[in-house]
This record gives sequence, structure tokens and C-alpha cells, in this order.
Amino acid sequence: MSRAPAERRSHPRAEAQVPVLISCDAKSGGVAAQTCNLSCSGLYGNVPIDIAPFSRVKVTMSLPVQDERVGCTGPVQLEGVVVRGEIGKEGPRERGYGIAIFFSNISEEARTRIATYVFKQLTRASAH
Repeated sequence: MSRAPAERRSHPRAEAQVPVLISCDAKSGGVAAQTCNLSCSGLYGNVPIDIAPFSRVKVTMSLPVQDERVGCTGPVQLEGVVVRGEIGKEGPRERGYGIAIFFSNISEEARTRIATYVFKQLTRASAH
């Protein structure tokens, strides 16, 4: 009897469409993108340009306001590394490129905000 492969992810991941800005270097203003899924350790999203694997990137994420009492409503700033890239299912012109980014530098505040958002998304999805 064969076993299903073990899950390698250490953080829960939720399907989530969150706007992000991805910058590859200090000179560029960045490229607007959107996540497909998100966790405290990384994201998978669609971008309109090809970003090579192992590229270091800065990510600015616009998470929706979770709880005004927390007082953290601004964008989330992260640093990461592109660990996977692929052409969109319909080709680069129609869907762009899919990239997976591992967060290599994440503050405790950013981790908490992302974890809270992911938890709420998973709770919402399991209720349906």
C-alpha cells in the first residue's frame, strides 16, 4: 500500500487573493501582483513578468484590516526569495507567470498579521 506524500509545509496555507507589490531591485518601482495562496512562510502568486528562481525580492502586501483594536493597518513589508517560477496555464500573455516566494526575512508583527489573516481565511472556508 502506498502512502500519500507527507506535507512539507510547516505553516498553514490558505487560498487568498491579496494585492502585493514585488520589487527585484532598489531601482525598480516593483510589479503589481496578486497572491493565489499565502502562509507565514511564503506565497504563491501571479505576476506579469518572469522573475527568475533564486531572485531576492521585496514584497509589500496589502492585507485587509483584521481588527482595528490591533492597530496594525499599514502594508506588510517582507523580504523573500523566489523558489519556483512557471508560465501561467494559458501562457505568459494571458496569465503571466506563477511564482512561489519563500519569506527569508519576516518580522514578528508581519508573521502575526499574516497568521491571523490565514486563520480567518481557513475558518471561513471550513464554515462553507
